[in-house]
Amino acid sequence: DEPAQEIHDDLYYRKMSIPSFKGEKTTGKIKVEDLVSGKAGFGFSSSFVNDEFRFSGEGPTNIRVNFGDGVENRYYQFFGEERENSTEAYEIAVGTTGLVQEFERFPVAVMNNRSYNEKVNRWSSGQYISGTVYLRDDLEKDYLPVLTHETVHGLNDRFLRWDQTGSTYIDEGVAEHAEYLMKKKLFRKNRAKTGTEEVFGESKKYKVEEEDGTYVYTLESQGDRDRLWNYYRQDKEFMKNWDPREDADTREFGYAYSELLIKYYIINNGTVRDLYSNIAVDQKIESPQQKWDFLSNHMVMEPCNFDSRNRFDNCLDEINDHDYEIVTGKPDTSSRSSLGFEEIKVPNRTKGGSGIKETVERTQVTFRQFLKGFVDYLLSLTG
Repeated sequence: DEPAQEIHDDLYYRKMSIPSFKGEKTTGKIKVEDLVSGKAGFGFSSSFVNDEFRFSGEGPTNIRVNFGDGVENRYYQFFGEERENSTEAYEIAVGTTGLVQEFERFPVAVMNNRSYNEKVNRWSSGQYISGTVYLRDDLEKDYLPVLTHETVHGLNDRFLRWDQTGSTYIDEGVAEHAEYLMKKKLFRKNRAKTGTEEVFGESKKYKVEEEDGTYVYTLESQGDRDRLWNYYRQDKEFMKNWDPREDADTREFGYAYSELLIKYYIINNGTVRDLYSNIAVDQKIESPQQKWDFLSNHMVMEPCNFDSRNRFDNCLDEINDHDYEIVTGKPDTSSRSSLGFEEIKVPNRTKGGSGIKETVERTQVTFRQFLKGFVDYLLSLTG
């Protein structure tokens, strides 16, 4: 067992290995002062009662508990600077996934850039690691979207524990979509100057009328459309193993592809909650190919993959033009396993004379553009 390690500002964690024999029932209780969150291994049920972590399963397992005395609100406990309106992030995450965590609050470590770079990584804005959300302290307008994203990872942690492949496209896709919904809500409710990015689409321009003049903000598309077209034409398969921590060159593409998977499912099949009801399994899946094949029985794994470039483009345009519903979820005060859901109506801001105009630079593919893309495709095959 390891001694307690400090995460940040009086938030600590400790890891423990619980020995046992395969097939033998294993139960236990760990009492920790100021217990906040924790997790047990795959196949173990767990619960939190005051400062006690209880677990039950078969065979050996690894336990991690997080503890400390931070600033509490309804759904989070902050270590570092407390942030406002965090309730919104949690409720969109729950409304999207239909899941709730076992413990009462997520610990959130809010770090300056130096600490975050040292303890987490240099490239992300937030991370969820074993029961704790890590955030940079300078996110400003991105704070709520990033908190929403990481909360989804926290809610998915137990549900997706069957996935032992190391690939993360479902987890990241749902988190990206929930982040998108938060951005949409903030923009539509006049609380942000810009809204959402397109996925393998076009840039969006936001014309903002302010007291000292007119400003135009441009949001570039997440993911390059031609790269997706070539990915399909060349029968590439790296998304089966994709993990944003492993390859910086495919990071942006992978996030966009992951979000596309979920959005395509929502338009054609139903909600994320519907998807989750179909992929809840109690057996480990360790092979990326096995996971891909399993998910292929429940969703399209190559969305918008058509031989016709026109159909491909139209499919992606439909994905980006769709008005995705925003649903919030709240645990019942008497039973955390009981959830209430409510759809939020957010009228399009561009129709309300709010002083901000949202436009998309949507263009038809000319023959010259098609020819250039085809030549690029041929060149990519040769080298």
